[in-house]
Amino acid sequence: HTLVFGAELRDDYRQAFHRRFLSAGGEVTFRDDGSLSRRTASVYLADDYRLNEQWTLNLGARYDDADDLDGNLSPRAALIWRQSEATTLKASYSEAFKMPNANDRWTSDGTAVPEYVAATELVLQHQLAPQTRFTGSLYRYRRSDLLVFSETVDDYVAEGTSRSRGVEGELEHLWEQGSRLRASVAWQRSRDVDGRDAVNSPDLLGKLNYTFLLPGEALRAGFETQYLGPRLTRERRMLGGVTLANLTLSTERNWHGLSASVSVRNLFDRDYETVSGLDWRPESDVAQDAFRMDGRSVWLQIGYDL
Repeated sequence: HTLVFGAELRDDYRQAFHRRFLSAGGEVTFRDDGSLSRRTASVYLADDYRLNEQWTLNLGARYDDADDLDGNLSPRAALIWRQSEATTLKASYSEAFKMPNANDRWTSDGTAVPEYVAATELVLQHQLAPQTRFTGSLYRYRRSDLLVFSETVDDYVAEGTSRSRGVEGELEHLWEQGSRLRASVAWQRSRDVDGRDAVNSPDLLGKLNYTFLLPGEALRAGFETQYLGPRLTRERRMLGGVTLANLTLSTERNWHGLSASVSVRNLFDRDYETVSGLDWRPESDVAQDAFRMDGRSVWLQIGYDL
C-alpha cells in the first residue's frame, strides 16, 4: 500500500466581478456588480495498492465543505494492468464537481448549486520503440445538475444533464539530438441538456508539433499546426473548420534565471472566428455569437525564475 492523505483550508475573502454593456457609441447601457466570500475545508485520501507485478488498484476520495454550500464527496477508482514493460492499460471511474463562482451565485440570486461530472475512461499506453510512445483513450463524461429553465416554476432549476463521448490518440517520438515530434487527433460527440449538438464542441481536433535545437544548442525552434473542426454558436450557426500554424523560437536554458521566447501566431494569416460566450443582442439586434480573431501576430515573452 502507498497511502497519501491531506487537508486543505481555503479562504476566498472576496470574489468580485464588474460587468458593463456598452452601446455602439460607447455609452454604458447596463452595469452589474457583485461579490461573494467563501471558506472551504477539504480532506482527501488516496491508496495505491499493488496487487502483484502486473496489477495495481488505485482508490481515492476527496470531501469539500464550503460554508455557503452543502458538502460534496468526490470518489475515484482505477485498475491498472501492466501487460509488459512496453504496454499498460488503465480503466478508471471518477466523480468531481464545480462550485458556482461569484457570478453564478449573483446572477441566480444565490440558487446556483455545484455542477457534477462523472467520467469513465480507458487508456492504453504502448512503447512502440525506445523513443516512440503511443497513447490512446476512450472516454465518456456525464455532467449533471446543470441549470435549465423550467416553465413550471418560471425560473432556472438544477435539473439539466449533458453527455460527451470520444476517442483520442497521440504519438510522440524523441530523437537523441533533442528533436521532438508529437501528433494527436481527437474525435468527440457532445450533447447538451436538450439532446442537441453542444455549443462550441467540435467533433474533430488535431495537432502536430515539431521542435528541434538550433546549432549551438542554446535556442529551440518549434512549428505547430492545429486543426479545429466545425462548431456551433449559441445562435446555432455553424462556424467552419480552420487550420492554424504557429512558429516559436525560445531559449533552451535560462541565463541568470531569465528565459525568453518569440512566437508568430497564425503564421499564414488565416481569417477565422471563435464562438462567443455572450447570449444577448445589442441595440443593433445583430447577434454577438462569434468573435473575429487576430490575424498574424508576434508575441514576445520574457520569464524570470526566482
